[in-house]
Amino acid sequence: MKKIQDYISKVSLGLLLIPALGLGSFPNSVFAEDRVSLKKAASNEEVITYKVIGGLTICNALNLGVDFKKAQEIAVRTYINLLVAKHDKKIINEKSEEQVLSENNLIYGSQFMIIADATNRCPKEIPNEVKEAVEEQYKKINNELKKNNGKNKKKNKKKR
Repeated sequence: MKKIQDYISKVSLGLLLIPALGLGSFPNSVFAEDRVSLKKAASNEEVITYKVIGGLTICNALNLGVDFKKAQEIAVRTYINLLVAKHDKKIINEKSEEQVLSENNLIYGSQFMIIADATNRCPKEIPNEVKEAVEEQYKKINNELKKNNGKNKKKNKKKR
């Protein structure tokens, strides 16, 4: 147990010292595709918990005077580390199926979720351009949902 705690501490410290969020800054083993994993996929509740941790991390860091980009990077790296270390990038998707997240989904999806959470938790501390970008992304998602909902209704009518 002590070795695991030491490893996590070293990894966490190392992540704080790495300046750029990019695939090149992660060890190759983090995204290795040829491993067999016995780790359980993250449940929806666990994903939400990690998202909340990320949002709170950004808010706490901003309240301590940390630059927004650094606060975001720390939060995203923590989220990614949790999903990789504990769940090997696997989640339970909306169809209740196990899904392995791609590198893009892992990085960019976590960024949006965490920043959106922080925007709701501490809106006064979030830069205006970030809040506007989150709002714009929500509009795109809502429009996409409306399109898909319309397509699903048409499909359901054809099946009857």
